Amino acid sequence: YVGFPVLTSGLSLKDYNISINDLPQHDSTIEMLFMLEAMKRSISESEENITALNSANKKLEQANVTYKQTEKLALTGSWYMSFSSGVAEWSEMCCKIYGIPAAENKQSFEEWLSFIHPEDLPELRKKIEFSERGKSALDFTGRIITKSGHVKYVHHITTYDFDENGTAVGVFGTVKDVTDEYAAKIALESSKQSLERYKSAI
Repeated sequence: YVGFPVLTSGLSLKDYNISINDLPQHDSTIEMLFMLEAMKRSISESEENITALNSANKKLEQANVTYKQTEKLALTGSWYMSFSSGVAEWSEMCCKIYGIPAAENKQSFEEWLSFIHPEDLPELRKKIEFSERGKSALDFTGRIITKSGHVKYVHHITTYDFDENGTAVGVFGTVKDVTDEYAAKIALESSKQSLERYKSAI
């Protein structure tokens, strides 16, 4: 490496691991200095971009953790189905509610219906047909039967996803486990009925 004037940054050609023979031949030393300064700025910008990308990835990871914790606390899962694939991708909490492993988070529409309690299925199908006709939201509370055979009460809400042309391209959905709430409601109604019977007997 040949000797070379130090740049304003305090670096020289050797610091860049560049030989004078690797550079285009210039008539002016100033032109080469400008080129090296440009290289330095490019390297600096690349380092800044990498730092920004790492920071964004960390924020995304933190947001994902927060989202999962929120789902667990709210006993609420979510899913999205693209019409192009016909397969819904369930969140971790959604899988937990239905009693399936998180690795089985890709479910078809028919697979989802297989979890619905047979006595609640006719009403749900009617709501689905109504929702499909008007591309409107669906709101339904009913029973599901998990793979382990447990019966749960869940609250379903679905909304359509539209592209910029107004064409429905998919469906967003949430499911909330309301088993405890429903059990409390039934217990309260049972208590009221018992109280009424007691009053009538007096």
